[in-house]
Amino acid sequence: MKKIFLSFAALALVAVGTVSCGGDDSSPVKPTTDNPGNTDTPGNTDTPNPGQTVNTIMVDGEEFPVTASELEIEFVTYNAGTENAFEGPAVYIDNGVAYNQYTQYAYNLNASNQPDNLYIYGYMAVNPTVELDADGNLVSLGSIQAPNAIEEMELQSAGVRAGGVVYNSDITGGAITYSTFNVSPISEDTFEYEGTTAFNSTLAIAGENISLKFNGPVMMYGYNASASTTSINSAVKKEVNKFQNVMSKKAASKGFVKAKNTTVK
Repeated sequence: MKKIFLSFAALALVAVGTVSCGGDDSSPVKPTTDNPGNTDTPGNTDTPNPGQTVNTIMVDGEEFPVTASELEIEFVTYNAGTENAFEGPAVYIDNGVAYNQYTQYAYNLNASNQPDNLYIYGYMAVNPTVELDADGNLVSLGSIQAPNAIEEMELQSAGVRAGGVVYNSDITGGAITYSTFNVSPISEDTFEYEGTTAFNSTLAIAGENISLKFNGPVMMYGYNASASTTSINSAVKKEVNKFQNVMSKKAASKGFVKAKNTTVK
């Protein structure tokens, strides 16, 4: 499979590089960290309790610790079966608007190095840098946006495990807001980053108002299920996948459809 450098840019830097089968040898770009995300969805959009401790999940006033986070972007294989095959972000289309799928989760590890408390927030993010032709086929994947630069997104799925109790049904709303996202590449030939981030999130789920405050380490990577790409922490990803199999999915208000053509020209 041909290896492609993916451009990762904040909103102010989206002109730097694109991904196509012809290749883009520009180095990944460090995202701006001072451009806050504005990421509300209808429903429970209150900010977390001002008195909530950082790096905790709060349920009914009780706090449960989290110590790490990961941001996963769905990837697929483009130009499959050709010498120009490469992995890049999946693109979904609704009414001519292009979206990428992100999943943010925060967790802590128990004595067995497995996630204990776990908070998952999956969303579709508008990507204005993706180029489509008149028939809705992909021309360019554009630039992957830093989460604190995304201007419009829609909650797609969510789930929480806190203190051994699972909340994974009846999502009525939620929000996530990033104040900083500051990462550097781990690998020169794959989309893997590490650094720090600060974000708040709320969920109305399973009849509870649950909130998260996080400020600490983050790993970001592309996840391609068909190519068996895994999390940088495979034990974490294995457990998250189990949880996501029963995770509640919010009834989408938009008809997201994967881009029709997976051959990028």
